[in-house]
Amino acid sequence: MDICLISEDLSLPFDEGIKNFAYNLIKELRKRNNVYAISTGGYRTDERYVEKLKINKTFLSYSLFKRLRSFKPEIILYIPSPSATLFSFSRIRMLKLYNKKSKVVMVALQPRSHSFLAQKLIPHLIPDLVIVQSQNFLKRLSKYGCQVKFITGGVDLEKFHAVTNESKIKLRQKYGIHQNKFVILHIGHIKKNRNIELLKELQIDNHQVIVVGSTSTSQDGHLVSNLRMAGIRVILDYFDNIEEIYQLSDCYIFPVTENNASIEFPLSVLEAMACNIPVISTRFGGLVYLLKEGKGLFWADTLKEVKEKIEQVKLLKNVETRSIAEQFSWKSVAKKIIEQIK
Repeated sequence: MDICLISEDLSLPFDEGIKNFAYNLIKELRKRNNVYAISTGGYRTDERYVEKLKINKTFLSYSLFKRLRSFKPEIILYIPSPSATLFSFSRIRMLKLYNKKSKVVMVALQPRSHSFLAQKLIPHLIPDLVIVQSQNFLKRLSKYGCQVKFITGGVDLEKFHAVTNESKIKLRQKYGIHQNKFVILHIGHIKKNRNIELLKELQIDNHQVIVVGSTSTSQDGHLVSNLRMAGIRVILDYFDNIEEIYQLSDCYIFPVTENNASIEFPLSVLEAMACNIPVISTRFGGLVYLLKEGKGLFWADTLKEVKEKIEQVKLLKNVETRSIAEQFSWKSVAKKIIEQIK
């Protein structure tokens, strides 16, 4: 199939949820389809897969019009960086006008609230399909008259994998992590609305908490300082081998509670499970819709519950989170999206 994928920011590095999702989807779709990907903003991108096309925020652009008319895509897949805002719906309406024969699809990875005016306007701007990552957002958009489907996140099962104890020791030596510490990891934006401060309570004598921040977005400097003062190791540099940080850890924590603070099927949770380490997560977004507690996956919504689950993790004899992650390969995600559109 001829597919045009458009997003506002597909600039390097791909260490933020929406960019990561879009980039991996592009790579997977290209294996079986003719894919033309456009980044309408941001900075340097991966030119092997994406064209940088600087246009205005309305998508009212002769350059974009000309490219779409020339490519004649069967599907236009729009993954808006701000997710499903009123202006994203207006932009997708513009895409539909450029090529009326194409199926135009929005992939909205984060929920958005809509004003009274937006609720009145969106029904006149709806695309052929909207794909979301939680049942709550699916129900809300359905009320506007949108046809809405659910999709999960995906994970690169070759890159993210389990390692032996010997390899884990070597990785801790490489990154200067004490061998006898119980290492608790979190990866993502370092912002106050992500409930990151909870991690300070876990930084005790026999624990080492590691937080890796995204370089694609600005971090809360005050929060970074507070975390470091508590003894947490905060890493703000980008590196390609992020899987190694998962592999040297004993447990992954996803503490986010606010539904607009992350994509609704967090990729970091899948990456941690693919490395077969225990995961403790809040009952967040689309996770609870498909995943069940067990095999090393735990739900915890309060600090008290998190501490209790950590003690349970320490007693685990067998961890099988990898078996949970295996159903979420990027191949299966891409295949399901195409099936939903057809």
